[in-house]
Amino acid sequence: MGISIKTHKMLWGRSGNKCAICKTDLAEDIAETDDYSILGEEAHIIASEVIGPRGKSALSTEARDKYANLILLCQKHHKIIDDHEDQYPVEKLQEIKNDHVKWVQASLNPADIEKQRDDETYATYIEEFVNLAGIEDWEGWSSFVLSGGQPEIYKDRFEALQKLNGYLLSRIWSKRYPKLEFAFQNFRLILNDFLEVFAKYLDKSDGEVYITEKF
Repeated sequence: MGISIKTHKMLWGRSGNKCAICKTDLAEDIAETDDYSILGEEAHIIASEVIGPRGKSALSTEARDKYANLILLCQKHHKIIDDHEDQYPVEKLQEIKNDHVKWVQASLNPADIEKQRDDETYATYIEEFVNLAGIEDWEGWSSFVLSGGQPEIYKDRFEALQKLNGYLLSRIWSKRYPKLEFAFQNFRLILNDFLEVFAKYLDKSDGEVYITEKF
């Protein structure tokens, strides 16, 4: 599954975009017209695989990509901790990470802390949206709705879209990113229309699939 959007946001934001060991800035703005140059690496405390550095652990594959098992480092220190496992065991890396996060928190002003909190909330919304909307298989499932024959959709996908409709409606928006919020809200309005029309003209149910009239 890999590292999630929210985990990326948590790791970089709570680390202040700095290496947990040398405090080097890991995102540099070279020019106003360019994107930031990403210099940091999301290092695993317990390796993502058993054969990796500090990899012999009962920690599940999924848990290895969670925030608690990641530390933000520069390229130099990422290589150092992996080449010298004896000097950088799991407990030491966790201590380094915790101390660094506390140092960052003490250095941030209230506005930065609020922005980090909002960013993590947005990331949660995006992850749930991707899951419930079936974004990874969007072309696959939506092609059956828009195909040349009778429009059809799997029941579980239809129910997930109904859940998404309610989920987006009940979100609290901080108004930090108006364009993103508008995109979510506009999608929900279109989704709501689709769900109502599809249900209204529902023709039959074929096992795990809903089939509606074409008009």
